[in-house]
Amino acid sequence: MIVMVNWSVFNPFEAVLWQTCQIIGVNKLGWPGRIELPLLGCMFPLLKEENLVAVEQARVRWLKSKAPQPYERATYRDAIGISSVNDIKYAQFGLAMTDEMSKYYARKDKDLGMGRLTVTNGRVHFERPRLPDLIVWFSDIDGIDLTGEGVVEIVTRKDDGSRLVLEYHTPWASFIFGMTAVAYFKRHPRLLSGQWLPPGFEEHCERLGEPCAPARRLAMNR
Repeated sequence: MIVMVNWSVFNPFEAVLWQTCQIIGVNKLGWPGRIELPLLGCMFPLLKEENLVAVEQARVRWLKSKAPQPYERATYRDAIGISSVNDIKYAQFGLAMTDEMSKYYARKDKDLGMGRLTVTNGRVHFERPRLPDLIVWFSDIDGIDLTGEGVVEIVTRKDDGSRLVLEYHTPWASFIFGMTAVAYFKRHPRLLSGQWLPPGFEEHCERLGEPCAPARRLAMNR
């Protein structure tokens, strides 16, 4: 069954959330129905089972401030079981170094600017003129969270194995989070609590006469 939707009742952000619920509910959580994906084009080849979901402008930041901090583990160790003045001074020194390292990484945060973000059912693909494409497959994500409305933070690895933290500013943030968490982070607190969608969104859709798949409830009750 193809769901015919009156898109005029939604604002652009609500329309994306409706599609998010429908695609994840039907394709990942067993809700009956079929999705009619938009006819979109992209400049790179897709895999056999890969489907385009969205192509639009988005902003990406490289969060070097979230890089591992060399003094963090030692600071934690020295902050417990303190038994002498020297221990206190050493712990304070460790805390100060951790703070300085945090400031150091924060200064190195890099705004990758605006570019074309292609979202599929398996990856996010970020393109900028005259620069290498930034591709993150959902299956390669080591950590993920929603840090604001329309903001998803992804932890993955660079080719050399080092940690890479990226922040995507896009209306498709909840979709990226939902697709990844449902498949690879099934016990993610935000998924289990339903806090990956705005409160009352499904009820809002009902009032507008355009009910969506109950992806939030299905994910919570798996």
